Amino acid sequence: AALTVPPRAFYDARTKHALPAGPSNRPFAVSEGNKPPSPLGQLDEKLRLARAKRQGRERGRSDDGLGIGMRISVELAAAIGVGTAIGIGLDHWWGTSPWLLIVFFLVGCVAAFLNVYRGAQEFEKEREARKEADKERKQNE
Repeated sequence: AALTVPPRAFYDARTKHALPAGPSNRPFAVSEGNKPPSPLGQLDEKLRLARAKRQGRERGRSDDGLGIGMRISVELAAAIGVGTAIGIGLDHWWGTSPWLLIVFFLVGCVAAFLNVYRGAQEFEKEREARKEADKERKQNE
């Protein structure tokens, strides 16, 4: 009984079956039943590896001052810019120049500083939680 192997396929000597080739002309990894792995299974594996890589980065991460500074500056600029744009638009639409521009600029400033305050509180909570986790880990060692 001769086994005919179709073109662009690979022969698995262990199971004596032909394996289909992948897009790069390499055989698919053999899974149960000698079928190519499902795309969802491959995606699940990639997600698992990415999560493990991210957790490793987060464990080794220090309090990144540059990241915090960038976040604060973007939040300040975005809130003030949005408030100003709304004020200019409403002034143009209703013909009340410059009153709504001034009002919404001030509203944007208040929103920006509230965002910065909330972000600082969140950062402080995360820092305290990391300190507690490190302290607890050292006690368990």
